[in-house]
Amino acid sequence: MLLPWALLTHLWRLLHPGFEPAPSILPREVIDDLDRIRDAWDVAGLAVALVLAPNGTRGWHDETLSFGRARDGVDVDADSLFSLASNSKLFTAAALGLLIENATATPAGSLAWDTRLVNVLPDWGLADAFASAEANLVDLLSMRSGLPRHDYSHTVNATQSTAVRLQHLAPSCAFRTTWQYNNAHYLVLSDLVSRLAAPLPAYIAAHVLGPLGMGTTTYDAAGARASGNRTDSYVRVGKDATACRASWETGRVNRTACRGLRRGIGWWTQGDGLGEAGAGGVISSARDMTKWLRELLSPRVLPSSFIARASTPLTIASPHAHLGVQAYGLAQFIGTYRGHSIVYHTGALAGQTSLVLRVPGAGIALAVLTNDDEAGAHDAVAYRLLDSLLGLDPVDWTTALQREQACRPLERAERPKHPVPPSVPPREVQGVYVHAAYPHLDLRVIDNVADADARRAPALRSPLDAAFASEIVLEHFDGDVWNWTLISEYHSDHDHDDCGHADDYADAGREGGQGSTPVRVVAQQGSALVLADGIGMYGDFWGAAPDVPRRWPGEGRVRAEVWFDKV
Repeated sequence: MLLPWALLTHLWRLLHPGFEPAPSILPREVIDDLDRIRDAWDVAGLAVALVLAPNGTRGWHDETLSFGRARDGVDVDADSLFSLASNSKLFTAAALGLLIENATATPAGSLAWDTRLVNVLPDWGLADAFASAEANLVDLLSMRSGLPRHDYSHTVNATQSTAVRLQHLAPSCAFRTTWQYNNAHYLVLSDLVSRLAAPLPAYIAAHVLGPLGMGTTTYDAAGARASGNRTDSYVRVGKDATACRASWETGRVNRTACRGLRRGIGWWTQGDGLGEAGAGGVISSARDMTKWLRELLSPRVLPSSFIARASTPLTIASPHAHLGVQAYGLAQFIGTYRGHSIVYHTGALAGQTSLVLRVPGAGIALAVLTNDDEAGAHDAVAYRLLDSLLGLDPVDWTTALQREQACRPLERAERPKHPVPPSVPPREVQGVYVHAAYPHLDLRVIDNVADADARRAPALRSPLDAAFASEIVLEHFDGDVWNWTLISEYHSDHDHDDCGHADDYADAGREGGQGSTPVRVVAQQGSALVLADGIGMYGDFWGAAPDVPRRWPGEGRVRAEVWFDKV
């Protein structure tokens, strides 16, 4: 049951006599709307940081709002810690901004925005020789190297640097022609900061977090947990896109089919997560984020020239349904919201999402942090806040965004009733497959009775030492075409689901503590070409930009996005 803000405030005053909470600049009905949005998306916990720059009638205004729960029995508050995920990228860019524009830890003039990577990173290289020689800092920061994401090449137990790994990854576009989101760019840049100055987390702590007074913000997931303030992450299982879409068409929305069931996983990684620090490692609270937001509106620690550069359009990004034509600067999107220019970025890791947005012309900055997979919630919250702060007629963003999600086209085709047998029998497909940059595959036929009976076709699986997937399943489709499914498996610290009932999953006995509960989530699906000498991945296995044409097995081996050789 949702309690209106007025009642919550009254209860606070009863429990804390003599203490008067600072008044919110937001109308109470807007604050109540934010919790209604959280409930409509079935999000576990939500925190908001809001900063308004001085105007003619008031000085700086900072406030935080919190709703829902951080973990079992603990409510979200201003100090609850969430992953910023990809909103960490601006911190990495800021480190380079300090090194370049303040000459911090480097001689003046020794590093510039147009410095080529080949001149400062000995192990740097790309498969495209021209791009390898010419790529500079801005090319990586603005996502225009020609490389797609290749996220599943990120390994848990890395044995080579990111820069070396990039040399073996295929580009999907020509250099500097197309914006394509790429986390690995920022891993390379964080390695550069480490080479020139100090490990990125230490550098940011000394030169950004400390001076800004962001005392609880950290890159250390284990330390955040030990503080008692880290939120638990929640993912979704059991979504049914077909049933969800049908329910919207009938006007009786099936919430379970659309939202799935919420499952706690603790955190997206069992370790400290520092391998992904440059791209998504920052963990922060709403209270600390007010200090970061104020810095973005009126910098005193970061060079103001860096803030201007970061929010200057450099590359045209993929269009956004509600924010118009998007451009990308340095770790920042630039777009418009209902006629107002905005600068923003989103972030998502398993069970954690963030949105950091500012309207420079109106002196507004906000951050929305959630411990849930439902990214639409942070959009709906942010847009509701903007409608109120900008004096716009409110839009029912929850309904609009959920309808859009439900009506997305379903891409995977049904298997033919009479498929052509594969040229390589399933038991001969078994074996080890390797790629110079990706984790190897060790495929084995699924012949467990329960698993085999549940499948429509011959299938194989392999464990995967990847940061964002732990298993791949191949299921025969037709001829030499197979379907692949990437699965992420997480281990919570609890044996109960969000509703307090025993979880449906058996203890897998893997890392995560005795009695930990594995939660399996489908990460992505696509198609593969399976031949005697290897396997080619298609269907956006490599994570190209939406406007890059998809590749399909029928185009042959030479068009594979990623090719694994059989050993």
